[in-house]
Amino acid sequence: MTQAEQRIELEAPVRVDVPPLAGAGSLQDALMRKLVDGLTRVERANYDTLRYPVRSASDRVKRFGRDSLFGIARSLGTVPTPSARKRARQEAVLGDVLARIDGLERLYALLGDEHSKSTLVDVLAYRILGHRHVRLARNCPAYHEALSRIHRAPITKKKGVRFDQRLGLRLDEFDVRPLGCELDLVANSLGIAAVFEFEQYAYRAGSTPVEVRPGDTVLDCGGCWGDSALYFAHRAGRDGKVVCFEFSPGNLPLLKENLERNRGAVAPVEICEHPVWDSSGERLVFEDLGPATRPSSRTSRGGPSASSFEVETIAIDDLVQRESLDSVGFIKMDIEGAELNALEGAEKTIRRFKPRLGISLYHSLDDFVSIPAWLADLDLGYRFFLDHFTIHQEETVLFAIPAES
Repeated sequence: MTQAEQRIELEAPVRVDVPPLAGAGSLQDALMRKLVDGLTRVERANYDTLRYPVRSASDRVKRFGRDSLFGIARSLGTVPTPSARKRARQEAVLGDVLARIDGLERLYALLGDEHSKSTLVDVLAYRILGHRHVRLARNCPAYHEALSRIHRAPITKKKGVRFDQRLGLRLDEFDVRPLGCELDLVANSLGIAAVFEFEQYAYRAGSTPVEVRPGDTVLDCGGCWGDSALYFAHRAGRDGKVVCFEFSPGNLPLLKENLERNRGAVAPVEICEHPVWDSSGERLVFEDLGPATRPSSRTSRGGPSASSFEVETIAIDDLVQRESLDSVGFIKMDIEGAELNALEGAEKTIRRFKPRLGISLYHSLDDFVSIPAWLADLDLGYRFFLDHFTIHQEETVLFAIPAES
């Protein structure tokens, strides 16, 4: 037995009933080849400690308690070994992917270039095998050099000016002029890197760019602290406009402060303090979790948490009518899994204006299937592209552009 075969047997045996391959040129064929390749290697330095800090054993004891069920089970030897847990996770995710293979094959066929197709294969393989076996394309020297630049002056002006308790995020003051935008704002370094350095709401990997253009009216769904809204306002220029949807009481003060810091330097930004949804006027309960603010999963029996709040929804179609918008050039969505609901509430707007789109897919595997299918079924002649902007599972974005653009 070769060393590679031993590694497959010892580290990551995957036991799932795999349907017959769909043939050369299919997603399933490309994905299985990628998985076989991944199982023959162990990747080093492939974990994002900035996004997911490594917890020491003492940190885990402090978090769970020495007498927690986790600790008791460990002492009794009833917790699976890491390799067993890893195998179980791999098998579960592979099963989830194969259960959706027809929809994923449709997305693969819709994608307009080889970069997008290979990105889909890589992202799915990473979800199945994890960082020990799959290295995403972003994990290269240029990526780490860019992160290093952002953490130094002159881009980082002041460190630790705020601390967001909700997710334990440190907020610094940034001057992003070295990144090509005449802006300064308070935000988290990972957000600055994603939005301004890696430009995760612009697709430029292929011959067809999908991006905000001068003069665009942009709908920024999921504004948080204003970094994406200000990026769009810079790209749209003085003749453009940005409508930023943000409603979290923990995010709004800093969003408004950042917009005030840059008032007059970029296109005007209007805040809509409602979550986008498939209809207007619904009362939804959300958990105030900073960039991860999402609808609450707590039942009425469990009662609201200290961070929960209620807010009224708005549909994009209603907003466009209310504001008498005569054009929409670009729609961005990163709203923690509510993207399909929001798109359904924007159907008239999409049909009327055919805006370019940058829609986050990474919140669930279902989004990889349902969102592209919904957009394709509108039959508006959109071309689709896919890119991924981190070295971990988050920040996969579907781009769409009408054929005549």
